[in-house]
Amino acid sequence: MRVGIDIGGSKVEIRAFDQDWNEAGRNRLDTPDTYATLLDTITEQIACAETNFSKVGNIGIGAEGRVNPETSNLLAANLPANGI
Repeated sequence: MRVGIDIGGSKVEIRAFDQDWNEAGRNRLDTPDTYATLLDTITEQIACAETNFSKVGNIGIGAEGRVNPETSNLLAANLPANGI
């Protein structure tokens, strides 16, 4: 089972896919307001995948933004990043 996590300004959504890339399920949560709760939400989504979708093998994470080439930090205007 492969799982993708889409982190956006309004939602953090997971989708699970079988070996033939057929969607096996999904779960969507609102994007929180702080960095700490964003990390908690991502962790919660991974736990959801492990509980609800058998044999999670790969997890990919995607987020809108630009990577600073000097620091490798992701710069995303629509995601909470305080506390870094």
